Amino acid sequence: MAYGRLNEQGQLISANTQLDDSFQELSLFEIKDADGNGTGEYYEFYKTDGSYVPDTEKIQALAVLKMIADGEKLVDKYVQTFIDAYNEANGVNFTNVDSCNKYVAQTDYSHQQFCIDIVAFNCKTWETARGLYVDGTITSETTEEDFIALLPVLEKGE
Repeated sequence: MAYGRLNEQGQLISANTQLDDSFQELSLFEIKDADGNGTGEYYEFYKTDGSYVPDTEKIQALAVLKMIADGEKLVDKYVQTFIDAYNEANGVNFTNVDSCNKYVAQTDYSHQQFCIDIVAFNCKTWETARGLYVDGTITSETTEEDFIALLPVLEKGE
């Protein structure tokens, strides 16, 4: 596996292996961040007349997947902020929405209503986020702040 980095024009600008005539016609390169750490993103390149050309279709598909993965992390983080606030205000320690889900059916549990509310809110937030991606509202240009502003807010008794 070779590792490399692209510039703004999509050209390979660095790699951790020697790229010479033994370079295969089609190879994967892991994109590195500014500090030289692997990002876990791989782009395909092929060799033509001594140059390395990115597979733009693959790059676009991977960019969409990355955008969605980043959005998923943001939604998880967003929902968690409401759980963390509840934990602090009530002296409990729900790790995440899944830990709240364990108590939804416990009618004698003092925090049952919060658990019901946060599980429903989580579903509503995910449905909203997916809808924003499907209808094209969220693009690679959307900032985290703009994305969050489009998400629902947990209301008491939701």
